[in-house]
Amino acid sequence: MGTSAAGAAVLIVALVGLPGLGPRPFSVPAAALGVALFGAAMFELSFESRRSVHTFNITEVPLLIGMVFTAVPGLLVARGAGQLAYTAGAKRQPVYKVAFNISMSVLDTVVAVEIYYAILGHARPVSRQGWLAAGAAILGCQMVDWLSLALVIGMASGRAAARTVLTSVPASALVSFTNTCLALIAVLVLWTDPLGGILLAGVCVVLGTGYQLHQRLRRRAAVLARVHDFTQALDGHNDMEGVLTATLDNTRDILGAHASELWLRQGSGWLHYTSTDESVQVHTADWPPRLERLALTQGRGILVPRPSKRSETVDRANLEDREAEDAIAVPLQNPELEGVLTVVGRVNTFVTFTADDLHALEAMAAHAGVALHSALLLDKLAREAEEKEYQALHDALTGLPNRTLFATDVEAILALRAATETPQSAAIMLLDLDSFKEVNDTLGHGVGDVVLKVIASRLTAEIGERGVVARLGGDEYAVIVPVDDGDGAMREAEAVKRCVEEPIDEEGLLIEPRTSIGVAMSPENGDDASTLLRLADVAMYSAKEHRVGITLYEAKYDHYSPRRLALAGELRQAIAASELLVTYQPQQDLATGAIMAVEALLRWNHKVHGFIPPDEFIPVAEQTGLIVPLTDYVLTETLNQQVRWARQGLDLEVAVNLSPRVVQDGQLPAIVAQRLSETESDASRLTLELTETGLATDHARVAAILHQLAATGVRISIDDFGTGYSSLSRLSDLPVDEVKIDKSFVFAMANGAPETVVRSVIDLGHNLGLRVVAEGVEDLGTLQRLRQLRCDAVQGYVLSRAVAANVLEAWLADQNVGVPARRVIVPLRPRGATAEAPASPGRA
Repeated sequence: MGTSAAGAAVLIVALVGLPGLGPRPFSVPAAALGVALFGAAMFELSFESRRSVHTFNITEVPLLIGMVFTAVPGLLVARGAGQLAYTAGAKRQPVYKVAFNISMSVLDTVVAVEIYYAILGHARPVSRQGWLAAGAAILGCQMVDWLSLALVIGMASGRAAARTVLTSVPASALVSFTNTCLALIAVLVLWTDPLGGILLAGVCVVLGTGYQLHQRLRRRAAVLARVHDFTQALDGHNDMEGVLTATLDNTRDILGAHASELWLRQGSGWLHYTSTDESVQVHTADWPPRLERLALTQGRGILVPRPSKRSETVDRANLEDREAEDAIAVPLQNPELEGVLTVVGRVNTFVTFTADDLHALEAMAAHAGVALHSALLLDKLAREAEEKEYQALHDALTGLPNRTLFATDVEAILALRAATETPQSAAIMLLDLDSFKEVNDTLGHGVGDVVLKVIASRLTAEIGERGVVARLGGDEYAVIVPVDDGDGAMREAEAVKRCVEEPIDEEGLLIEPRTSIGVAMSPENGDDASTLLRLADVAMYSAKEHRVGITLYEAKYDHYSPRRLALAGELRQAIAASELLVTYQPQQDLATGAIMAVEALLRWNHKVHGFIPPDEFIPVAEQTGLIVPLTDYVLTETLNQQVRWARQGLDLEVAVNLSPRVVQDGQLPAIVAQRLSETESDASRLTLELTETGLATDHARVAAILHQLAATGVRISIDDFGTGYSSLSRLSDLPVDEVKIDKSFVFAMANGAPETVVRSVIDLGHNLGLRVVAEGVEDLGTLQRLRQLRCDAVQGYVLSRAVAANVLEAWLADQNVGVPARRVIVPLRPRGATAEAPASPGRA
C-alpha cells in the first residue's frame, strides 16, 4: 500500500509538473526543513478524556514554510525523512506502518503543493491570495489524510471503525486552522526579516515550556480528579458485591484500561475478580501472576509501560502471563485485607500508563482497601444477624420453624385468608409423641434425635407447600393446613398420623413412634394464633388422655373455663391474705408404730365457690407463675407449725410437695435456706417431695437443683414412685433419701392383684439405701402385709385423712392418753374420728 501511494505521488508530480519558487527573500535547506518537520511531529499536544486521547502537533507550520521557502523536491525529501525519523526512530512502529505513514506524508505534501500553487498563481505568498492558497493547501492535505486513514481502517476493521475516524474531523479541522494561522504568521515574519525567525523561535520555546508545565500541573490535577471521581463512585456501596463492582469498573474506566483485576486472599487461596467491557467475573487461583506477586513482595505499586526507548529498563517479564503491553499493579495497603488492584492494557495505543496513573491507582487502591474491609465487616455482621435471626426462629435440631415463627406464620396465613375472603378453614394440629421418653432412656438421646429429625422430614414431605410445619420443643410438633370442614381436618390429621407412625429403621433397630394429635380450626374455634394453639393443645391432651389418637377440639375438653381463669387473680389474693389452709396427714413407722412424720397438703375453701380441690388450682398456679409464691407459703406455714409442735413436745418431721415447675426455678434453694434460717428449724427434719414424672422434665437442671437442696441438709423424697419409668442410673445419681410407692399399686394389692410391683419397689429402695413409704393404705390387712414385706412406713386413711393442725393435735392426744412420749405411738386400729377432714386428701 505504501509503495502504490508513493508511486501515485510521483505520477502526479510528473503529470502536473513542479511549480517554481519564484522570487523569495531566501530559501530553507531541505535538511533544516526535515529537522523542523521532525521536531514539529515530536511536539505533541495531548488532550486525554478517560478512555480516549486526542493528540495534535504543529507539522502544518514547517510544511507551509517549506512550500514557500524550499523547492518542491527538497520539500518532498524533507517531508519523507522527517516522517521516517519520527515513526521508525521515535515511535518504533512496525515496518508496514512506517511505509504507510511515509507514503501518506509524501502524497498529502504533493496534494498540498499542487493546491497551493494553483491558487497562488503569480501572487506573493504574503498577500491575501497567499493566505487563501495556504488555507486551501492545508485543508487539502488534511482531507487526503482523513480519507486514506478511513479507507485503510475500514478495510481492516469495518465501516464502524472507519466512521470513528471521521468523527474526529471537526476537532482536527479546528487544529489545522489554528496551525495554518500560526504558519502564515511565521511566513510573514520570515518574509519581512529572516532574523525575525529567531524571535519567533524564542516565543515558541517559551510557549512550549509553559505548555509542558501546564500539562504537568494538569496531570497532577487529573490524579486528584480521578481519585475524587473514584471515591464518589464508591459512596453508597456498603455490600461487598457493590464495592467490588464499583472498584473494578471505575478503575478500568478512569484509567482507560482494557481490564481491571482484583486479587484477594481467602484462606489458603486467592479470589480473582476481572472487569471488562462485557462483564465482571470471579475465579479461584492458588497464587496471583508474577506482576501481583512482585507488588505484594515489594509492598508498592509496579508500573509496566508500553515498550519504548524510555522504558527499556523495565522488566518486561512481569507481563509474561498476560496478552498486554502495559499494566499497573498496586497492593491494597490494608493490614486486615491482603490483595492487589491491577489495570491491564491501555485502550488508546498512542499513550501508555505513566507515573501519574500509578499515583492515581495507589490512591484508589488505598480507598478501595478501606471500603472493601468495611464491606467485609458489614457482610459478616449481616450474616451473623441473619444466622442469629434464623436460630431465634428455627429449631436447631430439625431446622423447622419454632413456636415464635410458627405463630407469626399462622397470623400471616389467617390475615391473608381474611383479606382474600377465602371460604376455606385453616386447621391447626398439635402433635405430641407418646412415650418418647422411653426412647431416650432406653436407646439414648442420639437415637431420640434421629427419630425427631425423621419425623420432621416426614411431616415436611406430607404437608409440602400446602401449609407450615414447626417443632415447638421436645417431642411436640405443630402443623397448619387449609381444610374445607371438620371432616377434612380429621382426614388431614389421619394422614399426618399415618406418616409419623411408620416404623423407623435405625441401624437394624425398628422403632415404631406413636403420636397424639389435637386439632383446632379457624374461624370456628378462633381467629388468632395463640388461641388456636391453646385449643389444639387442649384437644391433644384430651386425645392423649383418652388414647384416641386424634381429637378435634370441643368446648367440653377445655378445662380452662372463665372460672379457672378468674382463679388466678383470686389465688394471688388468697396467698397474700393467708386464706389457704395447710393440712397434715400423719405417717407411721411400721417398725415402732410411732407417728414420726406428717405430709403438708394444701386446701382452699373459697368464699364463693366453696372447696376447690388442689387438682384445679395447682395447674392455675403453675400456668400463671404463682407456683413459687404458693410453695413458699406452704413451706413457711409448715415450718412455723413444726416449731409450734416442738414447743408442745411433739417431735414430728414434716414433708412438703414440690411442683416440677418449682424445682426448675432457680430460686428454690435460696427460699428453702432462708425459711429454715428464719424459723431456726432443723433441715434434716424437712423432707421435700418431687413426683417421679417431675424428674423427666429437664433432668439435668432438676438434678442440679436437687443437689443444691440436699446441700442445705434437707431430705429428698421421690413421690408416686413406679409411675414415671425412672431409670436406675438416674435415680442412683440423685441425692434421694426416700421413695414413696404410688397408691395405685397399693390399691391394686388391697384388691387382690399381685404384689410384685410393691415388693420390687421395697427391695429396690432398700438395695439403694433408701427409706420406703407406702401411700394410700386404707385397711389393716394391707398395712399388715406391708409390714411383712419390710416396708418402712405407711400413710393413708388407715391412719387419718389430711386434717388441720389443731385436729391432728387432738387426734394424737386421743391416741395417747396418759402417754408423755415425744413420739406418739398409734395402735393398729386407730380410735380417732376425722369428721373435720376434707372429703379428698389432694396434694399441693
